[in-house]
Amino acid sequence: MNQYQQMSVGAWILNDKKEVLFVKRAKTEDFMPGQWELPGGGSDFGETPEEALKREIKEECGIDIKVLNPLTVETYFIENNQENIQRIEIIFYCEIINKEQKITLSSEHSDFKFLSLENLGELDLSEYMKSIVNAVKTINFK
Repeated sequence: MNQYQQMSVGAWILNDKKEVLFVKRAKTEDFMPGQWELPGGGSDFGETPEEALKREIKEECGIDIKVLNPLTVETYFIENNQENIQRIEIIFYCEIINKEQKITLSSEHSDFKFLSLENLGELDLSEYMKSIVNAVKTINFK
């Protein structure tokens, strides 16, 4: 069995009401189908984390972001018959550059919502995603 590490990135994007952007994975996805998550994804070889996040958000949500600063670093494991992957994820605080841009989801996701931290209970979040929210929610965003 192959074992290796991957880097991934996630975006903590707030709207003007201080609500966080979450996207719902399409039911056709192999990994976490139908679950809600922060937008983001894997880094390609040679990309900086910031470049990877800008690319992923453009691909997944159709919007341009400004990557501000890292908020937390988390890790999770993906195991199947052929490989065991340890994914290390950096969550960045980000801003939407053009507030007039509309979110246009890729086929990887079926829905999106901006939610306040108090209303996150209505989403089907994995324990991993809950750990990210708990790590970030104590930060005071201006």
